[in-house]
Amino acid sequence: MNQTKRNPNIGTETFWTMKVSQDLSILFHLRYDNLNPEGKATICVRITVTGFPRCRFSLGYKVDPSKFNKDAGAIIGKSAEAVEINNHIQHVKSELIRHYNLLKAIDPTVTPTMIKNSYNGINREKRTLLEVVDFHNEKFQEKVDKDKRKGSTLKKWDFTKDKISAFLTSVFKMKDIPLGHIEYAFGEDFFDYLTLTEGLQDNSAMKYIKNTKQLLKLAVQHKWLNANPIENYVCSYINLERDILNADELSLMYNKEFTIRRLQETKGVCTDSTL
Repeated sequence: MNQTKRNPNIGTETFWTMKVSQDLSILFHLRYDNLNPEGKATICVRITVTGFPRCRFSLGYKVDPSKFNKDAGAIIGKSAEAVEINNHIQHVKSELIRHYNLLKAIDPTVTPTMIKNSYNGINREKRTLLEVVDFHNEKFQEKVDKDKRKGSTLKKWDFTKDKISAFLTSVFKMKDIPLGHIEYAFGEDFFDYLTLTEGLQDNSAMKYIKNTKQLLKLAVQHKWLNANPIENYVCSYINLERDILNADELSLMYNKEFTIRRLQETKGVCTDSTL
């Protein structure tokens, strides 16, 4: 449970001094080993995550230690300086919690250093898999708008995103995954999920694997990833004997909207491969 303390000398704001969640603690304190000539100490924030070394950094303010409320982690009084610093403390606290939650959503392991780096903008350019999907699909949408690509093909990529998202949630218990965390086994795990959990046929599953390989290749091209981890994963297809649809049958299928999602996905795969 969140623990807060209220001090009548610092107005109506509530400041976090101990646990923010079961794992995360944020503490604002003074550093007394670098007092300036006026005897003022630096305000620091210490981040603690259960099971990992703590880390801290300076907020850039120096204050008279007698004006700092240790229990509340804030400046006493309502002077302009006190209001400014207390507002900044509140902002830093909120941002650290936000970055913790963002990191936690894509990686179950979050360290204090990761939170600090994320807050300071370090490694912010590192992408996740679903971010690459969104980047690809937004570019594809622009081509559809210019009549350079088919909207039906865009639906195929939307289905691909849905499958990847469901796979990450089911198997990895994550909403997204950093590109750097994807390994060769990702391809086989994804295939098993599609065929065993979702019940897709091998050929349909392989099409989603092929799309994922293409997305990771895009990430490499944009230097978001050093190498495609599933580049050597072989997408093999089973040749099935099937009747060939004529033009009228293809047109009928193309214009038919199925209420069952799986049939709609299958239609997209079939029409994209023939049109």
